[in-house]
Amino acid sequence: MINEVSEDIEAAEISGSLAVQIASVLEQEIISSGWRIGARLGLEIDLAKRFEVGRWVMREALAITQRDGLTEMRRGRNGGVYVSAPPANVVATTMRNYLLFAGVTSSQLLQIKRELDGIACTLAVAEESPQLLEQSYKLLAEFKADNNLGDLSHCYEIYRQVLRLSNNRLVQVFGETLSQLAFAVGICIGSPEFVNNSNDVNASMQLWHNRIYQLERALAGDLSGALQAAGVAHNGIQKLYEAAPTKDQRFILGDSFEHTRAKAEQIINVFPSQSTGRRQETLVLQIQLDTLRLNYLPGSPVGSEDEMMEIYGVGRNVLREAIRMLERDQVVVTTVGRNGGLCIAAPSFTNILRKSVMLLQFMGVSTEEAAPMIRVMLGLACEQVALKQALNGAGLPQALADFFADANTQQLDDDCLRVELLRAMVNATDMVIFKLFAQILVDLHNNQTSVASINDERESADSDTDELRQDKLQRLQISLVEGDALAARRSVNRL
Repeated sequence: MINEVSEDIEAAEISGSLAVQIASVLEQEIISSGWRIGARLGLEIDLAKRFEVGRWVMREALAITQRDGLTEMRRGRNGGVYVSAPPANVVATTMRNYLLFAGVTSSQLLQIKRELDGIACTLAVAEESPQLLEQSYKLLAEFKADNNLGDLSHCYEIYRQVLRLSNNRLVQVFGETLSQLAFAVGICIGSPEFVNNSNDVNASMQLWHNRIYQLERALAGDLSGALQAAGVAHNGIQKLYEAAPTKDQRFILGDSFEHTRAKAEQIINVFPSQSTGRRQETLVLQIQLDTLRLNYLPGSPVGSEDEMMEIYGVGRNVLREAIRMLERDQVVVTTVGRNGGLCIAAPSFTNILRKSVMLLQFMGVSTEEAAPMIRVMLGLACEQVALKQALNGAGLPQALADFFADANTQQLDDDCLRVELLRAMVNATDMVIFKLFAQILVDLHNNQTSVASINDERESADSDTDELRQDKLQRLQISLVEGDALAARRSVNRL
């Protein structure tokens, strides 16, 4: 690989490959046109003619949409390209890869994970679906009967079932994202138990038993017990992190391609994709880890295909498949110009946001599923803003000050009011996970309802109701300005 950035590469116009662009257009069309799962989009040759490209380019574009879970190829008399349902872990993996390289800290990760666990436990305890309950009882019995279980991967399997029992797709996707991220961070900071992934360490077995107890309490309808078990489990993960070689928990990625490959393989083995080959996905993650290990900057050119095939020990087809996946997530880009080629890019927040919202929309996530997440994200944000205000007294962020000053907020219904408040909070903290999750919630809501307009169905409220709402907003504003985190959280929960 080449470490120097040439002036020609810096000046080159950077854009995604034609296949990536076509895939993006096709996916957006599937969403905006309301194509249903199982709808036939046509033959590959028909789509190639429509987009005025060769069959090879169209095949590459369709490979991307298939990896995203939005299309599938069917053979036979009625064969062709059909709309399919994206699995939740496709969305989660997309967000995990972005967050892993966006400077997330273990403390931020666990803080938001605690909040989400509260939602998951609350919803799981109240769930009455016979099918979900039967599935959970069966899985619980299988895990308790197998004495060979107990490593971290099995802990995540039990936690996944708690997420499924919540019967909320947004909670499941966010929870899966944080689970994958928690494991990946543990691997990258070199925490012994994550790296070894064995059940020889007492902390790992304690985590296993706490997750078992969490699922048991949820099935018993014991919210207090489920939340307590979840809290102890988070303390266990924190202890595993604290066992890492460096106190500041910096990533330790080794000094060779073999080291990054080993870390990538460990992560993918626990969280394999359902929509692509494992070798390709491992290579994608390894290349991303190498960009951190080698401290590549955006615009840094990478080696030729032959050089990369030799370095990573893969064939041309596997490498090209991995490059398409990296282009899709804007980790690498193809440049044009005299010295054009493949070079490092900076994963875009806007791109990850668009991708995540698009897939969640296609999954049919509703405003009702988003509502509990909005409430919890608001509580967390208000607490963070108040704590920051107590430390430096710099005043409220401008967007938040504008929200409180806008009299039109009084005319929004309760759901829209909370969304507008969350919008004002998006950039109010330094927590990159919060920023992504909060903006996803805002965009999902805005795509289903108009936040900017007055809710026509809102019943006429008397002056006391309006005064009560104004009083709640004033109490929230005062608690934020005074840096009272507990009062801020209490106030926002009353909205």
